[in-house]
Amino acid sequence: MRKRVISMAAFLAVALLAAGCGKKEIKVADYNVDDYVKLGDYKNIVVEYTKSFAVTDEEVEEQIKSILQTNTTFENITNRDTAKEGDYVNIDYQGKIGGQAFQGGTATGADIQIGSGTFIPGFEDQLVGAKVGTTFDINVKFPENYKTTDLAGKDAVFTITLNAIRKKVTPELTDEYVQKVSTQSKTVKEYKAEIKKSMQQSRDSEVEEYRKYYAESKAIENAEVTSYPEGLIEKMVADYKETIEKVAKEAGKSFDDYVKETFSLESKELDEKLTEYMKQTAKINLVLEAIEKKENITMSDEEMEKAILDYAKSQNCETKEDLYKKFKEEEVKRYVKQVKVLDFICESATIVEKQK
Repeated sequence: MRKRVISMAAFLAVALLAAGCGKKEIKVADYNVDDYVKLGDYKNIVVEYTKSFAVTDEEVEEQIKSILQTNTTFENITNRDTAKEGDYVNIDYQGKIGGQAFQGGTATGADIQIGSGTFIPGFEDQLVGAKVGTTFDINVKFPENYKTTDLAGKDAVFTITLNAIRKKVTPELTDEYVQKVSTQSKTVKEYKAEIKKSMQQSRDSEVEEYRKYYAESKAIENAEVTSYPEGLIEKMVADYKETIEKVAKEAGKSFDDYVKETFSLESKELDEKLTEYMKQTAKINLVLEAIEKKENITMSDEEMEKAILDYAKSQNCETKEDLYKKFKEEEVKRYVKQVKVLDFICESATIVEKQK
């Protein structure tokens, strides 16, 4: 599903009102947004989109099949005790290299399928012929290109205990099953109708989200940011890098190593990438501020309070005070106001539907 142009996470990461971390803050009041933005069309945007189409019975059947598969369970096989290719087995294992156990090499009650290729080469093959209740050793060698470099290319011995041979059991769609998994339906027929309704609502919601996304994106695209308030982009980049430094320190890593692992960039490349990203994000904020000013979009105290409380609930916060522990109060208020500007853009758009 497409997302709205602005999200709280993105807004707060590079907010124009963000606290300066010891640097001078740059606020909306510090500059005249009209000096930086030339608005294009934002009220008469034509959104042409495919009309939501009906969910078919075949799609419902596929969805239910998928649901049943996710509720698959394991049952022990009791009419034989020797494992063979294709079996699911439950095992305990401990791996050692040079007689020493290594991190990630021990597990209890692990379910694997022999022949699935889930484990390193040679591991699963040596389970074939093992008997339930026995403990035995297998010898393997980690691949040279193994993801954990400390283990790559090394010989290891795994001590295995075969607890059980198992089979997958996928539930059947019956009235009894429906009554276990649904609070709305009691019969298979009712359950299919329930699933169909849920799928249709999801599809309709997707179309609506696309409509909003298109209108908002087009309004931003139609505008031109001629320049940025002095120091704004530099401050946004510096604040973001300061956050990265803090996270890297908490992870016990150097700034350079963290940047390379997280962003696949050398630290010297980071400034260029961040500057480009911050310019894009700043454009969104500046254009929305310009529209807000031109249309004189305001929020009453009551409207602001409701919007903040609604957002608090969406963030699993019981009160707005709890929300302010996660995000600064000034940032939250600015965010909910910008959401109102986005809603104005969507409501002003012309919708043209077309069949699939």
